[in-house]
Amino acid sequence: MAQAAYNDYLGDSYDPEKGLDIEKVKKKAQREKDKLNIVLMGATGVGKSSLVNAVFGTNIVETGDGKPKTQELKKSLFPKKV
Repeated sequence: MAQAAYNDYLGDSYDPEKGLDIEKVKKKAQREKDKLNIVLMGATGVGKSSLVNAVFGTNIVETGDGKPKTQELKKSLFPKKV
């Protein structure tokens, strides 16, 4: 049941052979939600902030270039792109 809900949410954004199409995910999120909540957790210095910057295509979160930078829970708000 959980897998069906997950597949329904992703729609055509995921193809088992090609993987996840991040552009389709972003477009779907923009169409269906006014706000998108993302929780990203992991060990320090592994690239979570770099991942956020890569997904959004711009440097919106400060990175430590391989050194731990964000040492506490941080909430970031980003303007909706038009």
